Amino acid sequence: MGHVFTQLDLSNPRKPDLASLSVKALADTGAPMLCIPEHVALT
Repeated sequence: MGHVFTQLDLSNPRKPDLASLSVKALADTGAPMLCIPEHVALT
C-alpha cells in the first residue's frame, strides 16, 4: 500500500483576519478522525 499526500489550506472562519496556512498532509485510510498537530493548530 502506498502513501497518499494532499495539500490542505487551514483557516479559522471565526477569525478571518488570521492568515491561512497551507500544509502537506499524509492521509491515513484507516483513521476514523483527522488529527492536527498542536504546533500547526497554534500557528
